[in-house]
Amino acid sequence: MPVKLIIADDHPLIREALTDTFSALPAGYEVVAVADGHGLLNELAENPETAMVLLDLFMPGPDGFELLTAVRERYPEAKVVVLTASENPADLETAARLGAAGYVLKSEPSHELITVVQRVLSGETAFPDRGCFHPDVVGPERALETEGASDLCLTGRQMEVLRLIADGFSNKEIARKLDLSENTVKIHVSGIFRALGVSNRTQAAVAARQSGVLPRKHLATA
Repeated sequence: MPVKLIIADDHPLIREALTDTFSALPAGYEVVAVADGHGLLNELAENPETAMVLLDLFMPGPDGFELLTAVRERYPEAKVVVLTASENPADLETAARLGAAGYVLKSEPSHELITVVQRVLSGETAFPDRGCFHPDVVGPERALETEGASDLCLTGRQMEVLRLIADGFSNKEIARKLDLSENTVKIHVSGIFRALGVSNRTQAAVAARQSGVLPRKHLATA
């Protein structure tokens, strides 16, 4: 029996891309895409057996947190994974507290999202690094830890980019290695700089080494 999946996002390109991605998977997903919170609640009212909701936090009408609360209260069997551009730890924390089962950044590749969805459907929770959460809000079992992430809030993809920065690769080279656009790499680099409190690549590598995020051998050479 197909897994009922609702994608709630106000960007048409994202709705179309995710619909195509999940519809093509052999696991068998029945995908419906809606553009706002009202559409999401209407769809759930018609299909209360929905297994999964991919929820954008910022859409017209009710915001994502209001919708998350409503979905968890009215349809507790439906798992909610937040799909957002927000790297704000407060948003991560709030989503977890309100009952989201996962949190994925839109800058992550599609296979990361697919993995999170599969894990959540199997009964697990999937969040970025524990450093993004206060321990009294999200227990250890609810965190996806990135090895060496220490107390910093870095996603798995940001850790990959950071390692390549420390090895002296340019944004263009990193984009080629990770099969990303150069603009996406720039977004990751900016997020890394913010998380580390630095302003350039050499400082990022040194700060990451000093905080234990990277082993000693990873020192920027340029």
